[in-house]
Parts: sequence; C-alpha cells; structure tokens
Amino acid sequence: GGLAMHPRSSMALLVSLVSGIFLIFTVFLVPFELAFFWNVEPCEGAPTLELNLVVDTFFMFEIFITFFTGRFISGEYVRSLSGVAKDYCVSGHLIFDLTTSIPVSWIEFAQREECRATGKVESGAGVSILRALRIVKPLRLLR
Repeated sequence: GGLAMHPRSSMALLVSLVSGIFLIFTVFLVPFELAFFWNVEPCEGAPTLELNLVVDTFFMFEIFITFFTGRFISGEYVRSLSGVAKDYCVSGHLIFDLTTSIPVSWIEFAQREECRATGKVESGAGVSILRALRIVKPLRLLR
C-alpha cells in the first residue's frame, strides 16, 4: 500500500489545529443550542445551522483524513495505509469518531430546504431528537 502522511506534518498539524478550534466551539455552542434552539421550526432552522454545516463537514472530512495519517502503535511508527486503516478500525477509534461526528446539521439543512421548497412542515420531533445527539460531539475531547 501507499505511505500515509506523517502525523507531525504541516497538513496533519493544521487539521489538528482546526479540529481543536471546532471542538472548543462545539463545547460552548452545543449547550447553548440545546437550551435555546431545540424547538426551532423546521422551515426556519437554527441561526447556527450554516456554521454547524461547516463543523460537521469538517469532522466527517477528518475521519477520512485519519485513514491517510500515519500513527504510532506501541512506540512504532506505522505509515502504510493498510496498517493505518487496520489500526483505526480495530482500535475502536473509527466507531468513536463516527459516533461523535453524526452530521445532524446535514439532516436539519435538508429538512429546512425541503420545507422551504414545498411549504410542507414535517414533524420536527425526529430532528429534535437528532439535535439532542449533538451532546456527544464534545466527547471528541476525550480522544
């Protein structure tokens, strides 16, 4: 297989920096959203929706990038893409990242745009439940 990007390369450090900024943003914004925007009408969407789209998209991109970023396993640097992918999947980090990166904003955006296009207001209960799932996003700090 090919060779992965070094975890201390400029690109990997930039991804980590942006991830850190978005995590801090998420830690502060999620409780605010859950307190004040949990019952926003589907045709309106929360005022933070577009920013959440950027954050959710980045976190999904970060999962993809992780498959191409080398890692240290038991003190040994692994740079083969197959070794990186195997460790990412087997270690449980992939499941953790997928769980803490549920792109709720994508669903909210699609619902808002459908509502605006058709004028039909679907039940917002499903999205309200999904919004509550945002509470798991700050758990990414544990990794």
